[in-house]
Amino acid sequence: MKFKYKIVLASSLVLLLALSFITVNQYWIVKTKIENQVAQSVNEILQGISNTVAAQMKGKAQLAALTTSLIENTPDLPSAAPILAAPTLQENFILIGYGQQSSGQYVASDPSWDPGASWDPRKRPWYQDAKNAETLIVTAPYADAVSKEILVSIGTPVMLNNRFSGAIFFDVSLSALSDMINAVNLFDAGYAFMISGDGQIISHPNAGLNGQPSSQFLGQTDVSQTIQEVLIEDKLRLVQFKPVDGVDWWVGVALDKDKVYSAVTEMKRDAIIYSIISLIVGVGGLAYFIHILMAPLTLINRAMRNVASGNADLTARLAASNEPEFAELANSFNQFTHMLQQLINDIQELGHKILQDATQTSKGANLTNEAIHQQLAALESLATATNEMAATSVVISSTAQEAAQAVEQTDRSAQQGQTIVNDTTSAVDLLSTQIDQAVAVVAELEVSTSGIENILSVINAIAEQTNLLALNAAIEAARAGESGRGFAVVADEVRTLAQRTQTATTEIKTMIDQLQKNASAAVAEMNHSKHSAGQTVEQAAQATQALNEIRGSIAHIVNLNSQIASSIDEQRIVVEEVNRNAFAIKDISNRVADEAENVDATMKNQVKNIATQEQMLEQFKV
Repeated sequence: MKFKYKIVLASSLVLLLALSFITVNQYWIVKTKIENQVAQSVNEILQGISNTVAAQMKGKAQLAALTTSLIENTPDLPSAAPILAAPTLQENFILIGYGQQSSGQYVASDPSWDPGASWDPRKRPWYQDAKNAETLIVTAPYADAVSKEILVSIGTPVMLNNRFSGAIFFDVSLSALSDMINAVNLFDAGYAFMISGDGQIISHPNAGLNGQPSSQFLGQTDVSQTIQEVLIEDKLRLVQFKPVDGVDWWVGVALDKDKVYSAVTEMKRDAIIYSIISLIVGVGGLAYFIHILMAPLTLINRAMRNVASGNADLTARLAASNEPEFAELANSFNQFTHMLQQLINDIQELGHKILQDATQTSKGANLTNEAIHQQLAALESLATATNEMAATSVVISSTAQEAAQAVEQTDRSAQQGQTIVNDTTSAVDLLSTQIDQAVAVVAELEVSTSGIENILSVINAIAEQTNLLALNAAIEAARAGESGRGFAVVADEVRTLAQRTQTATTEIKTMIDQLQKNASAAVAEMNHSKHSAGQTVEQAAQATQALNEIRGSIAHIVNLNSQIASSIDEQRIVVEEVNRNAFAIKDISNRVADEAENVDATMKNQVKNIATQEQMLEQFKV
């Protein structure tokens, strides 16, 4: 953005701020005055309505008190009826009634009024309130059951000799008060209304709201003497209340905020329009005068742009201006071009010298770069060889480790074999001992079978003898005839039993003979097995000795492998160190080569830049 435009913009901002301050200050002053006037006017109107309502209710209360004092002088019902029917009372009250405490009888100002046979004045709220208060009371507003008109009742106690003897009610219509309130002119911007202390609507322009809760159009608005903003019927209204003296009532107003403050809104709109017009005119005037005043500066600007274009004539000079400020600026510009002319001459001479030195330096950097590349090739070969040697060392070390692992596995296998041979030897020794025990048991069995054979011989002899005795008995029984037949049967059974015993003993003897043969064969086999077990134990001892020798050889091999692995690790460490050093030297050489190439490229660029600089300086006419 040009400087003159910045001056115009800054001046415009100052003008805008000044106009804004004046406009806002005027707006707030006028707005405050109007708000104060509205508040004062509303307060006066509310106070007037409140005083009027209070005065009317006070007048009716005084009239009721006067009527009550007259009836206290003639308390009987027939005498009270003419008093209640007085024209003045008829004009101020729509209905008056007097009820007695003793009989419950009553009399009303309207003879045609009939509340029903069951109507008892003593049970009515106005009667009980007047009795309890023993002074004049005013009931809360209520809607008449027939006309739906909003009424209040004034109740007064009738006292005879300072004793309560009855009460009088005076029904007061609030329609006149409502008409009076509705007739109040509030700048054609709203309306007045009246509510009771418990929030019941007494008077409202919309008669349908009378007797309803005030929350139907005021919401939850607080009853307060300060102005409040309340949204009523989708419009923002200003609401304020004023209490009525003597009764628990409040008069209020609801004013359309837009209408009340319409003058403020119009003034605000006009102030903004006039401020914008003033700003546009002021900015236009500033722009024109600044353009005229800045003409000499435009000439100086053209001369400076000519110098900055790159094809300037440094011998040209600006003419002096009539304005002191611009004349001083032109003189300073002429001094600057003169100094610049001398400076460019010196730079051209220095540029020639730098170009010669840079060309020589570039050649030296090129030679250095070639030598470093040769060194890099040699280091590359050395790094490759050491890398291959390191890889070979790693392979040899890995092979040695595998061999060591294989030898260790062989040693573990030999150790397991030795353990198995030792277990086998122990098992064979145990078997030999068990065979000896079995041989002893079989020998005892052979001796026992020999004893059993002797017993069987005795049993066989007894059976043969029994057989002979049975045969002799049978012969004797046959000789005896019929008397010995039973004995013959027994003798025959005994002989049969003896024969079976002989047969059994013969079979047992055969089995014992076979058992003795088997026992003899078992003893022979056991002796042979014992001899074989002895040979097995000797062979196991030889195998244990051979395994011990194998383990000794394996330990020697493991020791040799460890020495080989240690030597290979040392060789690998040395090779890796050499390899790292070679790569480090290579990296350093690479960096040196890169720096040499950068220097070479820089020098070449410098030569080009110096040449370009000479071409640019030659454009100036010095």
